[in-house]
Amino acid sequence: MENWKDVTGWEGLYQVSDLGRVKALPRTFVTRNKWGEMVKHIPERVKKLNLTSGNNYLAVTLTHKGRIGRLLLS
Repeated sequence: MENWKDVTGWEGLYQVSDLGRVKALPRTFVTRNKWGEMVKHIPERVKKLNLTSGNNYLAVTLTHKGRIGRLLLS
């Protein structure tokens, strides 16, 4: 069975498993446009890992409200 833990600094948004997979947790937020407000639901999903150039680490990009981070997995 795969065990998941919160990513430090990104608690409640992203989790990493003991198998090295990273997932974005489900979110709900409100967006506004010229026609009014709209509620958006984003489901939970496992993020795609990318191979970095040069040092050959697996990495994933984390984002939330304009904040961008990169998680390197060895």
